[in-house]
Amino acid sequence: LKAEFEADFLCLGQESLFTCTDEDVESVDWSFGDPATGSLNDASGIDVTHIFSSAGTFNVSMTATKNGVTETFEKEVIVYDSPEIQIDSEVYLCEQFSVILDAYNDDATYKWSNESTESYLEVSTAGTYGVTVTNQEGCITTKDIEVYDGCGKNVVYLPSAFSPDGDGVNDILYVRGSQIETLDLMIYNRFGELVFKSNDSDHGWNGDYKGKILNNAVFVVNLQVTFSDDEEKQLYGNVSLIR
Repeated sequence: LKAEFEADFLCLGQESLFTCTDEDVESVDWSFGDPATGSLNDASGIDVTHIFSSAGTFNVSMTATKNGVTETFEKEVIVYDSPEIQIDSEVYLCEQFSVILDAYNDDATYKWSNESTESYLEVSTAGTYGVTVTNQEGCITTKDIEVYDGCGKNVVYLPSAFSPDGDGVNDILYVRGSQIETLDLMIYNRFGELVFKSNDSDHGWNGDYKGKILNNAVFVVNLQVTFSDDEEKQLYGNVSLIR
């Protein structure tokens, strides 16, 4: 018995494919070394799939039987993180001429539904915009974003990117929405320093900190909002400064 196995699509959140290379085996049992997935940690068959619970290294074993002989083969596999697209599924133009949809990931490539290959897309009309992000490990994430005119009811929206380059478009990062009664916006840099704070939707951030112009970077956002009917929302996420 000289059976081995191959593994493909080792990306977090996606089905990884495992194949026994000997199609003449009588039975094949698998253990993926991923106890967090419960009963799904085991499978049977020549071709099986598994969705891993986390990124990292897993010890996968395959037990194959052929002509009455049973052997177990083990192999370490590495499961890679898939790209994260931190754009809301629904985005409202909401009193803005345009919004920036920013899908940036480190060392990734991009393809938007309009064939753009930039990490971000500036849109000014309602519609559906799709993006596919591929990282350096070959893991792929796709997402469709619905962009709507107007604001809707009890909607709060903070763009995922802005471009304070002085062209008059998306120079200031504003909280936008409808029926907003109070808000508390805090933006932090990667060192955890508070670089901007606002309690007024008309007081946006121009990308400066202590009078200095900041370069391209990704910032952490914490936004708490109360609407006129007392409904509350709290948003966490990232915003990209693009010059």
